[in-house]
Amino acid sequence: MQLQERYWRAYVDLRRADVQDRMKFIVGLGNPGKKYEWTRHNVGFLVVDALAKESDGPFKKGLQSRHARQRLEGESVILVKPQTYMNLSGRAVQAVLHYFKGTPEDLLVVHDDLDLQPGRLRFRARGSSGGHNGIASIIECLGTREFHRLKFGIGRDDRQDSSDFVLGRLGTSSSGKGLEEKIKNDIDRAATAVKSWVRDGFEVSAAIVAELLGEKQVAAGSQEGAERAESTSPNDR
Repeated sequence: MQLQERYWRAYVDLRRADVQDRMKFIVGLGNPGKKYEWTRHNVGFLVVDALAKESDGPFKKGLQSRHARQRLEGESVILVKPQTYMNLSGRAVQAVLHYFKGTPEDLLVVHDDLDLQPGRLRFRARGSSGGHNGIASIIECLGTREFHRLKFGIGRDDRQDSSDFVLGRLGTSSSGKGLEEKIKNDIDRAATAVKSWVRDGFEVSAAIVAELLGEKQVAAGSQEGAERAESTSPNDR
């Protein structure tokens, strides 16, 4: 009996360790190349770069991406920057998940959002692409909308075409006034939100961000949350 109990306890410990060390995937969306650095569409890349500064893990080329395996908040994570250009981001995400045997439920995608004020953050558990081509590509390649997102607000300028606006440089407003210091602070804040997701999970991190912004956060998967998701406009998901 004692031997069986020891085996059972060892099995439970192994399972607990497996759950705690389950690999997570943090994908920042953007376009590769120097011409796109510090553009609004590349805030996902910038957040991933901010996270990478906290570790010595180098980025490797392959799997249609630049990716780095490292420890973040004591957990094993893969940081990913797709190199396919935005509209084909799903190919890189699919390749990385397949290679490392990950699933969509282990995934967090960080991306820009035109319908949030600049620097505003919002977690979403699932939903449509909201008109974002990178998210649309991921949905198509993974065959599911069930993956977590962290939206980073970039605002919009109604006097400018959206496709031109998202490729404009961060840190300047329509009046040309410099905002680089604020943008850097917003990126660091987004990186902190990602670390909370790694450490605490979706519901806790989403609630923290919502509380900081004075919003009500509905628990993911609840009936009220499902009803809200159905009634929310596509651009808000």
